[in-house]
Amino acid sequence: ATFGGRAFIAEGMGDVHKQCIDPWGNYLKPQHIITEAKMCLLNVPPSTAVRGPGAPKQAMAVETMLQHASAVTGLPLLEVQKSNLDQKLDSGLQPQLWTELEQTADFQKRVQEVQAFNEANKLKKRGISLAPCKWQVPPVPATATVTIYHGGGTSAPDGSICITISSSELGQGLHTKVAQICQLELSKHPLLSEPVPLHLIRVVGNNTEVTGGFDMTGGSGTNPQAMRAVAGACEILVERLKKKFTVNPL
Repeated sequence: ATFGGRAFIAEGMGDVHKQCIDPWGNYLKPQHIITEAKMCLLNVPPSTAVRGPGAPKQAMAVETMLQHASAVTGLPLLEVQKSNLDQKLDSGLQPQLWTELEQTADFQKRVQEVQAFNEANKLKKRGISLAPCKWQVPPVPATATVTIYHGGGTSAPDGSICITISSSELGQGLHTKVAQICQLELSKHPLLSEPVPLHLIRVVGNNTEVTGGFDMTGGSGTNPQAMRAVAGACEILVERLKKKFTVNPL
């Protein structure tokens, strides 16, 4: 059972406990395991869960159980983990990614190095582990406006690009990603012999007077959805520029 301290207002604690009540998201859930969550009403102000609410706790709980099973049975932890992977999740993608990561990371070699270090050192020890992590990305709507400035009148065309998005940059690298996807998509114009210079692309803060905001920035869904919105806008611009220079060639 899991216990959660709830303030006098729920403030999303139900969603957190949904994660904790079913911690077997990364593995097949054993039939004999029963989980439940209980809310404890506290006389404190509400707080907001940030960065994977509930997910680290659920992963820690399951890995602790599997480590215990490995110690009791004498089986290597890696075998216990692999035997409990969900073979049907994402059409069997999880075991494939597990094997690929194990090979590309030279995991077995590193395990041997850690064991050799621990045998040679009495006071200082090292550890290494491999564990799956699944996070269900919510469908976060996103809008974007991409503007290419070409100058006019006495102003020389500078070709600078301005991006306005409906989500917030919170240090997760959102502005960098949308600038890069903008560069990638606009560089697909057939008349360009080299990629659009990244320094010409500027991402401004979200402005509801330009693009409508949506309900949240979070859940690991903001970045990919904002990138899709920017990519879609850039595709439209590329098609328009193709028509313009077909009718009026340079």
